[in-house]
Amino acid sequence: MRQSSGDGGVGVKVTAASATITNSNRITGGSGGTGGAQLFDGYAIYGNPGTGGTYGQPGVDGKGGAGITGSNLTIVNSGSIAGGIGGNGQANAIAFNGGANSLNFISSVNLNPTGNANSPTYTFSFNVSQIGLAPNSGASFFMLGTYTSDSGYRSDEAIAGNDVGAQGWNPFLQTAFVSYTIVPEPSAASLLLLGVGALFTLRRRK
Repeated sequence: MRQSSGDGGVGVKVTAASATITNSNRITGGSGGTGGAQLFDGYAIYGNPGTGGTYGQPGVDGKGGAGITGSNLTIVNSGSIAGGIGGNGQANAIAFNGGANSLNFISSVNLNPTGNANSPTYTFSFNVSQIGLAPNSGASFFMLGTYTSDSGYRSDEAIAGNDVGAQGWNPFLQTAFVSYTIVPEPSAASLLLLGVGALFTLRRRK
């Protein structure tokens, strides 16, 4: 008989009809327990000859717990949210169980340049764990960007995505979003093989 180990607990489990969660630190689901090792005695390997039992099996690792679960949630996050590690890999950072939900991310995104309204290009970066996603997971997220001044005055432009509405202190409606996929980083072995392949190509050209 195979026994499973315990699953990790949820970091924050909301059972109320609706709630707002404000996180400025770290919320992490619990890790699943490690399954017990197989016993290598006569009964574990061959079963009980008297009853025809089968041999024993090592225990199954418990699943990791989600960082946050609930429905009709408003999550304001300026920290990090992560799922626990278990036999199922890493659990979801956030598991919305229905209803109308929102995740507001408040933090610097390393915008460059700043204070320059005429730059032909702008760059930014942030850790995807800050919006509840696991790094290297291959997950996707949608994004809409718009221009807002320090006083909160908004332009009528949007990038990425698109919107409609008058500039200034007026509501606007998002009409299009842009999808981005988290690309897993190549492993060291893959990089090594890529380097060997490039070296082999260069030698053949010589």
